[in-house]
Amino acid sequence: MLKSLAFVSFSLLISSAYGMSDADLGKSMRAELNKTLVTVKSPKLIFHWVDASDVNPQGQYNTEYPSTAAHFKTYVEKQGKRIYNRRNRGDSDIAGPGLYMAAGPLISRSYGGEKSFGLIVGLVKPGARIVPSHTTLAIDAKLASEIVKRGCTEAYDYLSLLDTYEPACIKVKQLLVGKDISFADGRLYTWATGSIPGCSDNQPERDIVITQGNKEDYSSLDTFVAYHPNLFSKIYGYTHKTKLSGDKLADEVLSYLKGIEAMGLYSGLISEQQIKDTAIKAMTATQVKSFSQKYAFGCTP
Repeated sequence: MLKSLAFVSFSLLISSAYGMSDADLGKSMRAELNKTLVTVKSPKLIFHWVDASDVNPQGQYNTEYPSTAAHFKTYVEKQGKRIYNRRNRGDSDIAGPGLYMAAGPLISRSYGGEKSFGLIVGLVKPGARIVPSHTTLAIDAKLASEIVKRGCTEAYDYLSLLDTYEPACIKVKQLLVGKDISFADGRLYTWATGSIPGCSDNQPERDIVITQGNKEDYSSLDTFVAYHPNLFSKIYGYTHKTKLSGDKLADEVLSYLKGIEAMGLYSGLISEQQIKDTAIKAMTATQVKSFSQKYAFGCTP
C-alpha cells in the first residue's frame, strides 16, 4: 500500500513538472518530424565498405558465406540501432550514429580492407521514410518547452537532437527515436559526391518524393545513414571470398563491381580470387552504365 502511494505521489510530481508525459512527448515529436520526411521513389542500391572481420562472425573473416547470409542483415540492424544509444564526445560520425552508406561503389571504398574487405549492399525500398539533413527541421514551441523542462537546452531543431552529445538531450532523443527505431528508416546528409560510373551527375531530388510546400534544396544530399533493415527490401553482404549465390541481383552486383574493375576505373573493388573466378562475368562498359542509371541513387544519364 505504501509503495502504491509513493508511486502515485511520484507520478503527480512528474506530471506537475511536465505538461506532457514522456510517452506523449515522444509521440508528438514523431508526428511533427514525420511531416518533413521524404520518401524514396524507386529501388536504389547503396554501399557500405568495411573489413571482412566486421561483417562476418567473429574469427571468420576468411570464411566464405553466400551474399544472402542472414548475419549481414543482423549487422545492418546492429549498426543502425546505434542512433538510440548514448553518443560520446569522441564519436566522429558526421550525421550522428547509424550505418553510413554511399550512393555508389567507389565513393567509400577506402573504408574497406585491402585484402579482406567487407561490403554491405542494400536495395532501398520504395516508400522508405528518410530524414533530410536541413537546418529547418524546427521543433514546435510547445514541444520545445517540454524538452527544456527535461534539462535539454541544446535541441535547436530535430537534427541537433539526433546529433546530440548531451546526456539530458540523449534521453529526449530516445523518446523521439523509440527502442524500436520506428521514427524513420534512415537519413540523407551531405558528405562528398563521388564519381559513379555511367552517371553524368548526381541529383538526389530526382529519386525522392519531397513534402509538398517544402522548398529546400536537396541537391547536396548524397549519402544515407541507415537506421533499420526496414529501409531495404534486400540486403546483401560480400567479402573477398564471395562467389555467385544464385540470387539474380546479388550476382549482378558482383558482375557490376568486376565490370568497373575491368574498365580500369578502380583497383580493389573485388579480390584477386574473384577476378580469376570465370563464373563471375564482368559487365561491359555499356552494361555498367545501364546498371548505374537503374540503381544508383540520384544518377543522371
